[in-house]
Amino acid sequence: MALATTLEIVSLVELSVKYGEVIKTFIHDVRHSDEDQDDMLLDVSGRLKVIKLHDDMLQKLPQSDVEALTDRMKRMKKSAEELVELTKKLRTNQYGALNWATGKKRKLQKTVDTILNDQGSWALELILLGVYSNLPVVDGDTKRIVAFIESSLKNRQTLDPQPNLELPPDRLRMLEWTTVECSNFETAISQNGNHLITETHEWESQRDKESTLGRIREVAMTFHASEVDDCNFQSIKANIAQCLGYVPFAKGARMVFELPGGTREVMSLRQLLTMENTHSLNARLELARSLSTAVFFTHAYQYVHKNIRSANIVLCQGSTRNLHNGIGQVILAGFGDSRAVSKLSSQREDMRHEYDIYRHPSRIGPEPLPKYTFVHDVYSLGVCLLEIGLWTDMLDEDWKELHDAHPRERPGMLKSYAEEFLPVEMGTAYRDIVLDCLGGVEGSFVDAVEQARDGRQVGMGYIKVVLDGLGAIAV
Repeated sequence: MALATTLEIVSLVELSVKYGEVIKTFIHDVRHSDEDQDDMLLDVSGRLKVIKLHDDMLQKLPQSDVEALTDRMKRMKKSAEELVELTKKLRTNQYGALNWATGKKRKLQKTVDTILNDQGSWALELILLGVYSNLPVVDGDTKRIVAFIESSLKNRQTLDPQPNLELPPDRLRMLEWTTVECSNFETAISQNGNHLITETHEWESQRDKESTLGRIREVAMTFHASEVDDCNFQSIKANIAQCLGYVPFAKGARMVFELPGGTREVMSLRQLLTMENTHSLNARLELARSLSTAVFFTHAYQYVHKNIRSANIVLCQGSTRNLHNGIGQVILAGFGDSRAVSKLSSQREDMRHEYDIYRHPSRIGPEPLPKYTFVHDVYSLGVCLLEIGLWTDMLDEDWKELHDAHPRERPGMLKSYAEEFLPVEMGTAYRDIVLDCLGGVEGSFVDAVEQARDGRQVGMGYIKVVLDGLGAIAV
């Protein structure tokens, strides 16, 4: 009898430990339901005011832009108004506090989060449309990144040579450089304690030298933060490396990028993918979201990267924002082959086989090749998202069948891998996003063929399909 009593007590203790926090939270939510609802109503009222600013701003835009933005604005407004009505009903219901604690709070908070995500995406759409001066009151970070983009575009349009970003060679010689595994980068710790990475580009002739240096100067100007305090912000907000400048030498130049403050270790995504996967599904989703954000901001700067692959994605572990549960802050680097969207595209074939897996087949083959556009970058992103989802390095010998296939066959093979393996690893929503990225060149982000030539239409589709899609995946 004593033993049975003891076992019952032990069971009660275990239940208390297991469900104690749940019970405590339930009691708190019942007691404070009125206060919590007041806070939520106040928050939603503020959101409605911002949405009203959005609505007023639509009157200042061209009709083509209004049509692209109206649906999201209407959805935000409808969600906020429904939220107000539901909260008011809870206040007048005699069981409102109980309903609040047993599920309504969670449901309404999810709606608030959806509105916040929509407002964030709305800001990205406005950035893409270039209507910076009409941007309504949103978070300060968005305003700040807009200032970066405006400054970058202005400098490129005026060909402003300031500041001079050609660095003295001695600045690099004094540092101890090591190779970042599975990449073309070298890394060192600068005199101010921050990590640097460099990438080297060589030229074969005087003509090639002039065009290469011109491209490098423009990249440096585009992704340079003039203020010291801005370096971390730009890297964290846009997930793009900050360019300090470049060092020319006899047959080439080294581009120098500064990584976020506090970085203790630097590795490439490709290196990480060769290691055992010990990371949670949430961590991998955050990695995918950050990389997709970097691709968006590259486009917002009116640039095409041209070389998105896991070897050009840097992970800064121990940085100021050590995200992704140990994976680190994601930085898109390797901009040495990049160019402004408005510039002429190289129509020559690139014979580097290790890049082919990430390239759309229309960019591999007989010359002249079609102009490189944003959707070609999105295709490369799709391959990287597939690698993250399957946690594999596509250049590994395990994928020899893919390597040996004709370039025109590879998109179909990659899509079949996504359809077969991703639902188990990452879910069907993630799979569909990868498939849309791999089909971007064929028009998966637009409703009509003629829109595929409109970079803004493609960009708006990218926000809705990729950024919204990844943001909506809940684990």
